[in-house]
Amino acid sequence: MTMNHATKKAINLGDSKIILIVVLAINLLLSLYVAFFKKDAIWLETLKTGGKGNFQLVQDLYNNENYKNQQTQTINQVLSQMGGSQDNTQAAAEDTQAAAEDTTATQTLDKAKIDSILSTAYYQGDKNAKIILIEYSDLICPFCKRHYNNQTLETVVANHPKDVALAFKNMPLVQLHPTAPLGAEGVACANKVGGAKKAFAFLSKGFQAQNFTTDSVIAIGKEIGLTSSAFVNCVKNGETKAEVDASIQEGNSVFGINGTPGNVVLNRETGKYIVIAGAYPVDEFEKAVATLSK
Repeated sequence: MTMNHATKKAINLGDSKIILIVVLAINLLLSLYVAFFKKDAIWLETLKTGGKGNFQLVQDLYNNENYKNQQTQTINQVLSQMGGSQDNTQAAAEDTQAAAEDTTATQTLDKAKIDSILSTAYYQGDKNAKIILIEYSDLICPFCKRHYNNQTLETVVANHPKDVALAFKNMPLVQLHPTAPLGAEGVACANKVGGAKKAFAFLSKGFQAQNFTTDSVIAIGKEIGLTSSAFVNCVKNGETKAEVDASIQEGNSVFGINGTPGNVVLNRETGKYIVIAGAYPVDEFEKAVATLSK
């Protein structure tokens, strides 16, 4: 039996109505999601960042192109090290190669600026070494922890004990790690009271922490032998806060560092330097040292 034209038209109209009803239902569900669930999700994220103002700061950070590029490089490194897919590994290799090519583009600082930057650093190795590895770091940053645990910069220094030294600088990212400044001030207080050896002893404990309080910073001080009232008062009174803030500003304004770890390979004699943004392997730093030693 065949259908006449009127019957076919009625069926087509019926199908169109069903499609229209489905589309309207989908739009309604999307509207409900935006009105309720998405609103609740944004509200939750706002609470997690410490309020509306901080949430906007985090959004600005995530939208910053320098931050995006640095995170892309770091993620590619992790994928490569974890043995990701062939495509991802190839992409990581290309990014690493691009980074290596970038290290040939050196920049220069004058002697007065170099002296100013290095005067507030915590040294490991010969302070008079020709090449200085300046590390801007955040104790809570997971990539900084990996960078430290791998002893990347320390290995480079060990490979060139007479020519290369490490200079540590605090750079807590308060937008991402609200308690990191307390840890940074702990490092600075350790240096102020006990010198560079105590600062690096504090770092070895501090990189194991997930957050900081005044009490936990004082406890780390006790673990490394800083039991005097001078250290306790330094921490409680925020005596090194200005130093930490200045270090953050310095990394941003002088070297354009917006994320951590931010590394600068500097030839203190020529003033030439190379910025290596991220937790790169030893080979990348060795290449930069070789370039600047010529």
